[in-house]
Amino acid sequence: MLVSFVDGRKSRKKVFVLPFPVTIEIYQLSRNSELYGSISEALMLFGLSEREARVYLKLAASGQMRASELAKELRMHRLDTYHALKSLEAKEIVEATLSRPMRFEALPLEDVIEIIKYKDREEARKKSSAYIELEEASKRLGEILNKKDSSENRNSDRIQILGGRRTIYEKWSKIISFAESEILIVATDRGVVHSLLSRTFDTLQRKLKEGLNVKVFTPITESNVKQIEGIRRGARHLTTSASAGLCIVDGSKALIVTEPSTQAFPSSGREETAILTNSKSIVQTLRTLFFVGWDTSPIFEDVKERV
Repeated sequence: MLVSFVDGRKSRKKVFVLPFPVTIEIYQLSRNSELYGSISEALMLFGLSEREARVYLKLAASGQMRASELAKELRMHRLDTYHALKSLEAKEIVEATLSRPMRFEALPLEDVIEIIKYKDREEARKKSSAYIELEEASKRLGEILNKKDSSENRNSDRIQILGGRRTIYEKWSKIISFAESEILIVATDRGVVHSLLSRTFDTLQRKLKEGLNVKVFTPITESNVKQIEGIRRGARHLTTSASAGLCIVDGSKALIVTEPSTQAFPSSGREETAILTNSKSIVQTLRTLFFVGWDTSPIFEDVKERV
């Protein structure tokens, strides 16, 4: 039933039509539709449904009411009204009396605001704690996964193909700088491998001083004898010409650098290529072959006298 009021009294002169039944109590709030709408929207923003907001505002304006009265005046199904009331009770903004029949009463809006603020603070605190726990869990998970990956990587054989002088140089320099016990190098007196060796003499000298086993197997000539003298106790003369270079680090990694074929057609390109592997069988085989040649080759002092 639609009811009209003017200043709280029935009138035929001015009529205010509202979307649900009106009483004199709620009329004071409903006559300001902007205020009513603002409160309703704010309540819904903080988790109330539209039905719950209507029930709360009705109780806030009318005071204690039975569920049946609410359902009748709001034109709601009784079951929907009960569900809304139970939800509002759970949210602690509506209370039920112990009288028979049971009546329901809304907390003052200022109390509801305090409850919302408290719950927001609690939620923010819980989220903050959850963020910290997630960050710590993420770090622990990362450590576990890294250990797992490291273990798997150590146990798996890998071969990586590298192309281009810059890429090869970066990898060559990296594995040498991270060497912990041994560096074995076979280098020619020309080409990309000769260039790689020339650019890493300072690092090799430092590694020798740190106590690493550094051995460089390369042709000792007039052009490089001064550089090699800095690592003379770890250098021997390579008497044969090689078409590839080799760097073995710590007996666990080997970088094989091939020189571009001089017979390639100009249009086919002549980019340098290298192979990096951690295969135990390959690395150990290359290491054995290295020492076969090393043990029978002239030492630096003998070659220096003839250069």
